[in-house]
This record gives sequence, C-alpha cells and structure tokens, in this order.
Amino acid sequence: MGLLGGFLALMVSGVPVAIAMALASLAYVMISGNIPDFVVIHRMYGGVDSFPLLAVPFFIWAGNLMNSAGITNRIYNFALALVQNGDIIELDVSKGILELKVSAQEIKKRKAKWKAPKPPLARGYWRLYFDHVNQADEGADLDFLVGSSGDFVPRDNH
Repeated sequence: MGLLGGFLALMVSGVPVAIAMALASLAYVMISGNIPDFVVIHRMYGGVDSFPLLAVPFFIWAGNLMNSAGITNRIYNFALALVQNGDIIELDVSKGILELKVSAQEIKKRKAKWKAPKPPLARGYWRLYFDHVNQADEGADLDFLVGSSGDFVPRDNH
C-alpha cells in the first residue's frame, strides 16, 4: 500500500505521472531497505537510456506530423478507393486484423486503373472560394485581395 499510496499522493498534489511513478518507486525501494540506494538509481537511469523508450515520442511526433499534413487521410482514402462492392473483408477482432481478401494481382490492376477524382467544382463562386480563400490563420480573405489596397491593419485591430 505504501507504493500505491505514495503514487496517488503525488498525483493528487499535481506532480506529472512519470515523475510521480519514479519518485514513488524510488521512495518505496529506499524505505524498504532491501536494495542499496546507488543500485536503484543506477538501474533507473539505465532503464531510461534505451532506444525503444526514445522511439515512443518520435513515433507520436511522426503521427502528429502525418495528421497535420493530411497524409493519414490520403492513405486511408486511397486504400478505401481500392475496395469494390462484392469484395470479401475479413475481420478478426481478437488479433486486431482487418484484411481485404483480394489477390495481389487484382490490387495491382486496381491501382493501375485508379485515377485521382476531379475536383467537384469546375467553375463559379465555390470554385473561386476553393482556389483563392486563405486559411483562417491567414485571415480567411481572398488571396488576390491581400495587401492590394488600403493601409495595413494590425492583427489586434480586427
């Protein structure tokens, strides 16, 4: 109960989870007295100094980068475009597998035939909006009107 109690006390006091886990574990091992203090500190430091542990934040960063760039949506949409009506899809929840039961040759044919869809709007106001309106962080204005007339208006005056 001492280890869990120490961890919960640190969590309630607002200490971050990783630090609360480390401090509670270190305090418990030092108070119990079974292992010398320097061995505990050496093992804790050695456990943090590992490549698999360093890979976790980089994978999270790579995932966030792919999401913000829209790559994950494009990959998903492209994979979905290769599925056709009548295809057999196998789902195994216990193993976490979702598999399209189509031969590799058929997938290769579908990839060769696939063409990027045309933009839904060929002309008119919606096409103008689609092509020329800036993003919200840039003022959501038409790009060809930005800076073309009038005095500069600071961002705080809007």
